[in-house]
Amino acid sequence: QALQAAKSQGSLSQSLERLLGEVVRSKISWKELLRRFVQQSARDDYSWRRPNTRYLALGAYLPSMRSEQLPPMAVVVDTSGSISQSELDEAQAEIRTIMEECCPEKMVVVYCDAHVHKVQEFEKDDCVLLKPIGGGGTDFRPPFDWVHKQGLEPACLIYITDMLGTFPERTPEYPVLWISTVPGSVAPWGE
Repeated sequence: QALQAAKSQGSLSQSLERLLGEVVRSKISWKELLRRFVQQSARDDYSWRRPNTRYLALGAYLPSMRSEQLPPMAVVVDTSGSISQSELDEAQAEIRTIMEECCPEKMVVVYCDAHVHKVQEFEKDDCVLLKPIGGGGTDFRPPFDWVHKQGLEPACLIYITDMLGTFPERTPEYPVLWISTVPGSVAPWGE
């Protein structure tokens, strides 16, 4: 607030503004953001079918929390030549963590550079071992086309990439999270 007040009064130098901006800027771990994004896609909701027994003795008929398994989700792994093995290893570790913590009904992993090369499906108790194929340029459109052609309605789609490619013109109806391996890269839509 002090930074904004000094700036509005014109008494803040550019160098001090940059320095304070770096200190104040919040730093959120992409792994934490990923977990939050996936958990928001879960279908937890209130249900009137089974009343909340905590309030029945008081004569109040209130809904209880109903938790369903997370619907199928899709993860697209950019396998273009600009993605390193360490980035692929980190993606594998995060996909394993999502499977363990969120228990989606199914996880569909799509490997794509300029084309969809391979698709792996993992279920709840499967060991997640990624087997990426690719190495060419990058085009973000083929995985979204593939999801549409398969009739897949994912709870969410997570795209792990360096953000260097051609984006689809239309935004899909499901939530999309772009995880960029290059700091500062921003997608034209999605989170």
